[in-house]
Amino acid sequence: MVKFKGQVDSQGHLYIPQEIRAELNTKDLEMLGNAKAILVYPRGTDALDVLRSLNIIKSYLEHRIDLKQRNNES
Repeated sequence: MVKFKGQVDSQGHLYIPQEIRAELNTKDLEMLGNAKAILVYPRGTDALDVLRSLNIIKSYLEHRIDLKQRNNES
């Protein structure tokens, strides 16, 4: 899994890196967000498919947290 950086310009437009746009394969997107995260996915994607993808990302983040904690204990 690769982490990408995005930027919001002075007009409030979010730049989504080309690699992510290519992966999503559409310009027609939906977004869900809260105070700390935004989920971007192709419009009309089945909710179960979005949830499955989120579970993969969640596992990746949990693994990174675990590695960091183990490195701090060393």
